[in-house]
Amino acid sequence: MKVLRVVLPVLAVLAWAAPRIAHADAPHFLAQQGRLLDVAGRPITGTVKIRFALYTQPEGGDPFWMEALDVPLQDGYFAVVLGRTQPIDPGLFDGLPVFLGFTVQDDPEMTPREELVSVPYALVAEDVRGDIHPTSVTVNGTTVIDEQGNWVGPPTGLVGPAGESVVSEAVPVGDAECPFGGVRFTVGGKTTFACNGAPGADGESVTALALSAGDPTCPFGGVQFTVGGQQLFACNGAPGATGPTGATGAMGPTGPTGAIGPMGPTGSTGATGAMGPMGPTGPTGAIGPIGPTGPTGPTGAMGPMGPVGPTGPTGAIGPVGPVGPTGPTGATGPIGPVGPTGPSGATGPIGPVGPTGPTGATGPIGPVGPTGPTGAIGPMGPTGPTGPTGAIGPIGPTGPTGPTGAIGPMGPMGPTGALGPMGPTGPKGATGATGPTGPTGVAGPMGPTGPKGATGATGPTGPAGTTGQDAIAVYGTSTLTLSAGSSFTTVPGLVTNVNVPTNSVVLLTTYGGIQTNGTGTSGYSTVDVAFFVDGATPANGAYQRLIASNTSAISGAFAYWSMQSVLTLSPGVHTISVQAKVTGGSSASIGGDNTTVLQPELDVVFLKL
Repeated sequence: MKVLRVVLPVLAVLAWAAPRIAHADAPHFLAQQGRLLDVAGRPITGTVKIRFALYTQPEGGDPFWMEALDVPLQDGYFAVVLGRTQPIDPGLFDGLPVFLGFTVQDDPEMTPREELVSVPYALVAEDVRGDIHPTSVTVNGTTVIDEQGNWVGPPTGLVGPAGESVVSEAVPVGDAECPFGGVRFTVGGKTTFACNGAPGADGESVTALALSAGDPTCPFGGVQFTVGGQQLFACNGAPGATGPTGATGAMGPTGPTGAIGPMGPTGSTGATGAMGPMGPTGPTGAIGPIGPTGPTGPTGAMGPMGPVGPTGPTGAIGPVGPVGPTGPTGATGPIGPVGPTGPSGATGPIGPVGPTGPTGATGPIGPVGPTGPTGAIGPMGPTGPTGPTGAIGPIGPTGPTGPTGAIGPMGPMGPTGALGPMGPTGPKGATGATGPTGPTGVAGPMGPTGPKGATGATGPTGPAGTTGQDAIAVYGTSTLTLSAGSSFTTVPGLVTNVNVPTNSVVLLTTYGGIQTNGTGTSGYSTVDVAFFVDGATPANGAYQRLIASNTSAISGAFAYWSMQSVLTLSPGVHTISVQAKVTGGSSASIGGDNTTVLQPELDVVFLKL
């Protein structure tokens, strides 16, 4: 099994004590959390065997402690406690470097080994729970407290320089850096994450009881911890007598930065302060330069056609251009009206068509005689085979046109013959009716911007606007549980009545979470969330659909909504709410109070125009 790892080491030192004993020798444990990924970066699931080993060197050598465990993985995450089956001797952490190695299944040991720093060496500091009893205290070879307990160090101050400020921020579940949530710390421009590990198996409950001064076990007070029926005491030491103020010692080197403590609970939001009076309107600033011309907008709808103007004089006929290639034959147009039929002569029967002989050379065309009356068109006989096309002779003068006979049925289209020479241009016919307007051509490039016109006179002052702006925030108060097919229902706590001032718009903002009640890897819930104003949804936007879907590693999956909408409402009182309904899958839990990560919020802000 080829794996990668991301490891977050944590050291836990526990001292188990019998009743009435402040501390005692006990097993020491090393808590280790991490995540296993395969070579493609995918989380590994199931149970794998991991061998943990401690070394005194970063590579090579033999371990001085080793323990193998069957470790269950959840989406690749694991959390184990080392030292339960193979106790860890705290005396091994004597200040020299110690490195932790990992071996998964039959794979080679992972590289590089992980150096244990800071916290693991606290294994040798157990006695600080009660009295400490050194014979003397020496720093960098210099004795600062002698065997009599007297300060004998340098006479300068011992106060170190001020540390950098630390800004902490809670990281929600689902964050890319901390999938299970945690805390983001910013120290001197550098960001550090303290991530929660994957949920582990339920541990034993711990009960803490404060002990006051005079307790038999902790005469100076402390805390009693009860874990699985056993007791652990953290006792305060006896207050020492105040000695005389010594001379200010020399400033010692800056110690290592201590571990970051857990984040305290978030304080409640303070009440919104009253809106201050609006300051006087400042003078109007100078008009800024005209910005660059924006992109050309879409072509507007075609306007009605104007009246046809008078026909201009006909221009001179230009030279005839070269004949282009013959285009495809267009669709046959409708048949025009039938002209008056001339007198028809009697039509004799048509004999059978004989085979076509070879075409002889075409002789000169004689003058065209007058056209006689057109006889009735007889039935069309079968078409004989087409002979070779003869050479085209010169075109004779056109004779007068006879009356048009009735149009017979159209015969099959013969092959296109060779194009003859173009005849002289006939006289110009009467101008036909104007055809329909063709499609709009591509817009030409925009011309240069004209010079700026003179500034117009200042208009009259408009009516006075409303005074100031305001904002309202409401929060979820309880969880709403809905089943599939339910209608829109107000999320508990997310409803408020507002008085909209004149000349303003309303900015609505909401966020919150849902959790599917479906079980198994295929469980899911589809939930719609929307703004409602006076019982109806706005015409545009203000509507989202969420899907909370379980996976092989997570049951009871979460999903969160977050949306905004800007509305123009009539002045006066309006009811604004956030409502939800389940449109598919299992039932869902929507929102909640301030004890759950699903608690929603609705903000209403009035913006003066």
